Parts: sequence; C-alpha cells; structure tokens
Amino acid sequence: RALAVSSLKRSSAMPSLPTVAESGMPGFEMVAWHIIAVPAGTPDRIIRLLNQKIQAALADPVVMERFEKGGAELIPMSPQQVTDYLKEEQVKWRKVVKERHIKAG
Repeated sequence: RALAVSSLKRSSAMPSLPTVAESGMPGFEMVAWHIIAVPAGTPDRIIRLLNQKIQAALADPVVMERFEKGGAELIPMSPQQVTDYLKEEQVKWRKVVKERHIKAG
C-alpha cells in the first residue's frame, strides 16, 4: 500500500496520495531524474541538435501520455538548465551526507 510520494507535489498518476512533506516531514524531497549525457568536449552544435530532437520527442502527445501514466513528470530542459540542476543536486546531497554523517561502506 502506497503511503506517500517523495516529490514536493502530488503525482498526477495518484493525486489522492499525499507527499511525504504533507505527511509530517516538511521540505522532504527525493526524486529520480534521468538525463542524456554526452562526453566532455562534444561540440555545442551536436549538443544543441540532440537537445532539439529530445525536446521534440518529449513533446509528442503519445510519449507524454506514456510517461504520465507511469507517474513520471516530464521536465524538458536546455543543456544549461540540466547542468545547473545537477549542480543544485550535488549541493543538496552533499549537505545531507555531511549532516547525517553518511560514510561509504
């Protein structure tokens, strides 16, 4: 039985399911994300072309519906937005690891 979703907002696939934050842990967020990465040094024109094609695929109604039915939220981003997001995630999780004294096993 599902108790809550770990994102900051409720899932469109299960709108009656509360978030962890709503369930008593304010500010709690843990989401899975997927990116398509290329090797360092890939020419900008190739990166822009890949991003354009990916954005077009994600805008397809059939693709969007498939993701939404699975409970995934599509957030198309530019290459710079992805870079910025990953930097924010590193800062967030470094803080969690430090505050909780988490060590690699």
